[in-house]
Amino acid sequence: MAFQNMVNMQLMMFLLVGIGFFVRKKGIIGGTARKELVNFCLYITLPFNIFHSFRMDWDSGMLTAFLEVLLLSIGYNVISIFISFLFYHRRNPGGRSR
Repeated sequence: MAFQNMVNMQLMMFLLVGIGFFVRKKGIIGGTARKELVNFCLYITLPFNIFHSFRMDWDSGMLTAFLEVLLLSIGYNVISIFISFLFYHRRNPGGRSR
């Protein structure tokens, strides 16, 4: 069900892009109206589509997956900071150079 919703959203966005391309090629809408329609799509349509695509039923496995991703990302960042600290001080023992 969630996959089908995402596909529908992508098809709708593709259709909007196609309509916009057609309208621009035919010169139906001028520059000012085009800018306003782009702003409408960027600031209204796109955020609502993003929120709608994330709408799904709650499952306890989602919390477990979230915690796994959170812990992995924290671990990755800690390891990256340690390695960069180790190599940075090895390369510049006297301090930072400008």
